[in-house]
Amino acid sequence: MWLILGWAFAWILIAVVAASLVLPVLEMIHSLR
Repeated sequence: MWLILGWAFAWILIAVVAASLVLPVLEMIHSLR
């Protein structure tokens, strides 16, 4: 049970970090066009 929760939390954390890194890059690309 705890292993599943740990995996879910890890994936959510990875998704949040990835989104925080990707969004500024996408905005920068859009502003360059």
